[in-house]
Amino acid sequence: MEEHLKKLNTDAILTVASLWRINVSASIADAVGGSLKRNNARNTIKNQKREILAEVIRQMCDKRRIKYILSSLSEREQQIIGIFALRNWSIERAELPLWEISEAELGIPPAQSAHATHARKEQARGLLGLLLLVRVRKFGDAGSLVFVVPAEFREAITEYFSDAEASESERHPEEVASPEEEANPEEEAKSERQKRGGQEKAKILDDILVFLSHANSGGIPLTPSLRKIRKDAAERIKAELSEKSLKRLLLIRHICETLHLVEERFSAFSRRHNRHNLTSSHACITHAPRTRTSQHRIVLATTKNAEEFLRKSSEERILDVLRAFSRNYDDVKRCVLEELRKLRPNVWYKCSLFERRVKSAIFRKKSISEWLCFKKSAISKVLTHLLLLGLADSAYAGTEFYFRLKPAFFKDAEEAEKAKTACERTLIVQPNFEVVAFPETSHEVLFRLSKFSVLLRAEITKVFKITREKVLCAIEGGMQADEILRFLREHARNEVPQNVIFTLKSWCDSFGKAVIKRCILLKTSPEFLELLGKTLEVVKIAEDCALIGKEEFFNAFKMQEVLVLEAKDDVTAIEIEKATGINAINNNKIFLLNEEEADICVNALKKHGIFPVIEKMKNER
Repeated sequence: MEEHLKKLNTDAILTVASLWRINVSASIADAVGGSLKRNNARNTIKNQKREILAEVIRQMCDKRRIKYILSSLSEREQQIIGIFALRNWSIERAELPLWEISEAELGIPPAQSAHATHARKEQARGLLGLLLLVRVRKFGDAGSLVFVVPAEFREAITEYFSDAEASESERHPEEVASPEEEANPEEEAKSERQKRGGQEKAKILDDILVFLSHANSGGIPLTPSLRKIRKDAAERIKAELSEKSLKRLLLIRHICETLHLVEERFSAFSRRHNRHNLTSSHACITHAPRTRTSQHRIVLATTKNAEEFLRKSSEERILDVLRAFSRNYDDVKRCVLEELRKLRPNVWYKCSLFERRVKSAIFRKKSISEWLCFKKSAISKVLTHLLLLGLADSAYAGTEFYFRLKPAFFKDAEEAEKAKTACERTLIVQPNFEVVAFPETSHEVLFRLSKFSVLLRAEITKVFKITREKVLCAIEGGMQADEILRFLREHARNEVPQNVIFTLKSWCDSFGKAVIKRCILLKTSPEFLELLGKTLEVVKIAEDCALIGKEEFFNAFKMQEVLVLEAKDDVTAIEIEKATGINAINNNKIFLLNEEEADICVNALKKHGIFPVIEKMKNER
């Protein structure tokens, strides 16, 4: 650095001094200006230049001033200096694009020529203008151009980025008793609003419950190509969310899919078509190949993990959601999360100082990729997730942003709810089939209730209504009538009304009165049908045509599909026995083959000059 300063003229040295905020003594500056005007004596100019140079070098080598200049650099300039520090303090000009650096970002060095124009002198700026970077030849006077950080600055730069010798208050983010004490009057309302928003109970668990309830009730229909939630279904779900927006719906879906609470499935029939078939079908369906029709649709349905998730305490579920978010974090965001865990709960921290802490942690890792990827948005993204989950509070003091972490953020899997959710009596069953759920009702109970009832009002106190369609849908999904009544009796504060019990039983009894099953349509001689009727249940359609239950038919005849090798004549049959070692059945020309060894048998026949014809089955054509 000193050698480069010596090559500069006096005005260029003063330009560098001004960039460094160095106040050269007025007497020295006036003497230089006067000497240049009155006398061009070479010795006088050299003496004045030497004095200015010594003063500038002395102050530029001061560590505190170096750190002050580093703190005043832009975020991008600090990033570039950090890259040079991690790259052994030098990068060749040709290698700058490899580290996503353009030469224009380095600035313009001060003019070295005494004959440079005034406009050229004013252009000195950036890292080159500050002489934090200098441009030299790789081999003295020859070789490629290399940008180097002067040795005088390296120790201070390392300390600044790694906080090696910072005081306790500098090494950790600043702690304040309350941001409101420092806030301006015009900011107090904004501060209170931000803080109150962070302290509200997280609504995300309620929104997850709403989404799972819809997924459990016949599934959430998706478009066949892009797998988006259909518009009508999306509008119904959004109307019940705490924030009625598509962005919120997509967030909840992403969480449920990441935690494997829902999965895509094929629904065999749409509900409307299925009900039509149950009421209008009077005959059995003939046995036919299964083909996908327009009645098939793709839905999001709940998995077995959904009930396990809802059985957990609210704090455990919140931490599960945080882990779902963190699975998609890059290395920088994971570093932010690690540094947050090193803080203390219920203490206000200034975000700008925490940002410096994260940058120091990344710099100490010596990872250029993470250093290049670091942006302020990484911190704000993680803090947004914590605020969304109710694990942090936020506030403004003036223009500064503060945050504090709640104790729940530092708990891994600790039980926080003492009440037993399995036997809570938080429901009231009314004679009009409405079920009132109080605010303390657990999410597990609400989820099970949604299986056979429809949500009418999603307020602090939720109101459900038991409907016939939902009850039949629950029974179709595997629930029993006794299970529904037992659930209501266990969780209701009042006695379940008799009309509700009677109606539920009548609805359940109506299930299964009509059956859709697969049958065999058999067309044969009337005599043979009479013989079959003695052993099987046969429904005659015509004299030579009847319907037989598929399972009954196959159980009666014990049919099994096998591979058979048939010889056309006796000579070929003998040769087949010699080639394969398989004996014919009852001295006929038919051989039974093991399906797993069919290829071996065919190859053995071909070696003996026998090339069998393999007939394809109908379903293989």
